[in-house]
This record gives sequence, structure tokens and C-alpha cells, in this order.
Amino acid sequence: MLHSDQLISGKKTFSETVYVSSIDSSGDYKLNNSTVLSSKGTGNILLGSSSGENISTGSSNTFLGVSAGRTNTVGSKNTYVGKFAGYNNESGNYNTFIGSSTGHWCSSGNNNTIVGCAAGQNNRDGNGNVFIGYQAGLSEMGSNKLYIDNSSTEKPLIYGNFDSNTVTINGNLIVTGECSGCKTVKSNTKYDQLIDQLIKEINQLKTDNIELKNRIIALESNTKSIH
Repeated sequence: MLHSDQLISGKKTFSETVYVSSIDSSGDYKLNNSTVLSSKGTGNILLGSSSGENISTGSSNTFLGVSAGRTNTVGSKNTYVGKFAGYNNESGNYNTFIGSSTGHWCSSGNNNTIVGCAAGQNNRDGNGNVFIGYQAGLSEMGSNKLYIDNSSTEKPLIYGNFDSNTVTINGNLIVTGECSGCKTVKSNTKYDQLIDQLIKEINQLKTDNIELKNRIIALESNTKSIH
């Protein structure tokens, strides 16, 4: 067994379990010629084959997973967890991508929160998006959008626009308790009056038709009595 206080230098091959209590190095750590742990830049934690391998001045990033943040060069304060998460983000900052291929093609977007396999995968330079769920917001290319769903649909169960502070529920909304602050949508008075008038006229036509029918029947009866 290799003790944690032993110094290792150069290329070593071990046939037993290695216990390490601390690592002090500015280099990369490889298994089978693939980098699995790196500390490039300032304050970066890069764990996984090819994760963050192109970092130059980017700092305070945490990339966990095969090729997570692979092309990142100057982006800082990002957290990418999952295979190919944030793969193409070269200069984006303050992003949180959790799940395989989340934010895969995002190259310069900032302040995005994306959770779910392939969520936000094709958004290249959007900012301030929140995508939650499997493939949520897969093809959304804009900024400041909210998608909550478990598919790539363009009409998610919950859609929001942070620019206009609006939320759309693409389904039935059920409230089981009190709705504090809820407002009843005001009706259009002129529209309601028009509908009421139309209903009255329809009912009057029905009445007139009945009276006309009764007159015709009476007339036919009188005509028969003459003969």
C-alpha cells in the first residue's frame, strides 16, 4: 500500500490501491493517457477526461464530467456537471449547467441556469435563461426565457418571459387552496351587452315564428271550414 506521505514523481504504475490525502501540483493527472483531474488557471476544479482542457485565463470554474466545458478559455465562475455540459462555452460567465449535454452549444451566454439532460442544448449566446427538465428549451435561441417541461416542445407546461414578467401555463391550472392576490379578469361590458341583445333577438324570433305558425294553422282551418 502506498502511504499518503510518499512523494511521487514521473510516470508510475501501481498494482495496488493508492490512498492520497492531498495533491500539490500545477499539472494534470491522467489515467490511460486521458486527463482526469486538472487545476489549470486560477481556482478551477476540472474533473473528467478533457474537461476544461482549453482554459487559459478563466477562473473559479467547476467542471465535472467527460469534456465538460472543454472549449472554455476565458469564461469564469461557471459550474458544469455532466458529459459535454457547457462543451462549447468559450467565454460565458456565471452559468450553471447540470446534466449530460446541457448548454452544449452555448458559446458566450451568461447567467443561464439549465438543469436536465440536453436542456438548452442549442442556445448559443442567450443570457439569463432558466431551463428545467429533460430537453427543456432545446431549440430556444433567445434570452431571459423560462422553460419547465420534460420534452423539447416549444410550448412547455410552464413558459415565462423575464423581460415582460409574464408566465404562460400551457395546460389546466388547478388551485387547491386560497389564491392570495388573485384577480378576476374583468369582462368587456360592451361585448357582454351585445351578446345579451343578440340572445334577446334570437328568443324574440323564436316567439314570432311560433305566433306565425299558429296563425297559419288557424287560417288553414278556416279555409277548410269554408269548403
